[in-house]
Amino acid sequence: MPQNRKCDWKNYIHAMTHAHNSLRCTATGFSPFYLMFGREPRVLLDAFLPSLACPVEVHCSYVWRFQECMNWVFEQARQHQNREIEHMKPYMSQ
Repeated sequence: MPQNRKCDWKNYIHAMTHAHNSLRCTATGFSPFYLMFGREPRVLLDAFLPSLACPVEVHCSYVWRFQECMNWVFEQARQHQNREIEHMKPYMSQ
């Protein structure tokens, strides 16, 4: 943040937090927002653009697909994290 805006940091904290939580983490391969909510975050502009979402589904079907998706995401994150750990082991044992 530029020096001249640091005294007004409270006006930027929400945007900065949103940006941080939207970025993909190298350790997991997913954004923190995606890991927490199972979807990528939306911004105000998304509300004005046509939605590509599927039609309304039966609740149980949605929950089942969401759980399946999140299981896959967390498994991918674990695998990605394990690869990163293996990659860093030579540097950590020194």
